[in-house]
Amino acid sequence: MRIFGILLLLLGICSPLRAQQNGLSSEQIRQIDALFARWDRSDGPGLALAVLQQGVVRYQRGYGMANLEYGVPITDSTRFVLASVSKQFTAFAVHLLVREGRIDLDADIRQYIPELPDLGARITPRDLLHHTSGLRESLDLVRLAGWRPEDVLTMEDVLRLAYRQRALNFPPGSEYSYCNLGYVLLAELVRRTSGQPFSVFARERIFAPLGMKDTFFHDDYRMIVPLRAESYRRAGSAWVKVYYPYGTVGSGGLVSTLRDLIIWERFFREPPAGFRELIEAMQQPGRLRDGRELAYGSGLMLGRYRGLRAVWHTGSIAAYRTVLFRLPEAGFSVILLANTAEVNTLTLAQRVADIVLSDRFPEPIPARAESASEAPPNPSPPARAPEQLHPYEGLYYSSELEVFYRIRLEGDSLRLYHPREVWTLQPLGEGRFRIPVGVVRFVPHSSPMELFIDTGRSRNIRFQRVELR
Repeated sequence: MRIFGILLLLLGICSPLRAQQNGLSSEQIRQIDALFARWDRSDGPGLALAVLQQGVVRYQRGYGMANLEYGVPITDSTRFVLASVSKQFTAFAVHLLVREGRIDLDADIRQYIPELPDLGARITPRDLLHHTSGLRESLDLVRLAGWRPEDVLTMEDVLRLAYRQRALNFPPGSEYSYCNLGYVLLAELVRRTSGQPFSVFARERIFAPLGMKDTFFHDDYRMIVPLRAESYRRAGSAWVKVYYPYGTVGSGGLVSTLRDLIIWERFFREPPAGFRELIEAMQQPGRLRDGRELAYGSGLMLGRYRGLRAVWHTGSIAAYRTVLFRLPEAGFSVILLANTAEVNTLTLAQRVADIVLSDRFPEPIPARAESASEAPPNPSPPARAPEQLHPYEGLYYSSELEVFYRIRLEGDSLRLYHPREVWTLQPLGEGRFRIPVGVVRFVPHSSPMELFIDTGRSRNIRFQRVELR
């Protein structure tokens, strides 16, 4: 009987997530399945879906495969990497410690992490929660410093980059700019104020009490994760793996299942008395120093959809795509966990809401473009003669990124030799050039010559020309 029980368990693990419906009409189910039909196959990746209303699972189903090499279908126990959906759990951990008096949201973050340089302005944990810190984006810094997406990246790597920064994008509290580095620092803040590794704190204070047995922060890239979905992207007509070799947490790094996230959604919707204020605090919109309100709370995006209040967050890393989408006034939520980048999870979650709540919305379905129209090309600046480009050649160094770039004139174009890539500098005029990650701006009259890189979320990263002897 024991052997028989084990066989049943294994069959349950390896069998597809069968559709479970409770209260939806056959027509609603048909429309939902039609929406996901392209991923309902045994030779490609897919996604796990759960639809909840008033805390009851109205529909859940798996579409496609978790692992193409071994033919493993997606189930409610398939583990996905949640990417930025992780941020609400990081924020929850921070608010737990705020409630216990161990974190002051309005203190200087250097009070807790003194290794951070003095950047001329006070950055607070509240700024980190609301993306108003002015810190540069860690994913941009990592790429500019020479990492490829498939390279190993640890917490120590990202923190070392943070500690070497010498400038901000803007004064803290003056702007909103989405910043993963802020949430990495929040994870480090939890570690230092709790005295526990961030992953241990989250397990003991959040996941274990809620019964989320398959959820954890993946802080060691070498960790074996049973039942994890691989992530895939298309390469012509075939699928190839997109590796996830990261050990960074806080901004992302959470691994979970559809089954566990249903538990979280029920807790979030009706928190016990001791947690109601905390959940409400997470949904309070941030504010700039001048009082302007943001469409972001603590690890949560805030807005409206078709006239109803919406609370959500998406996630994207490697080829994982995720969303937790909530319409609190309708008691409605959608969980979507995908292992292919060919999924727009937010749009799909909204379309599921359109189907299930067809008569509840005060506003019509917004127009959705099927394909983006091609924008007219920007007029190109006049071509530069080689003798005009020659002065920009040289070896440049950034002490903030600890990286050298070589600028060389090849033919009539400048090339930037990055540690992992070669970029052609496309002239924009007046010493400015476009590269795949942003804009390079030379300051030719500085001595020695300097260049600055601006990616949008990381501004004015300084390089100085050097000579090796």
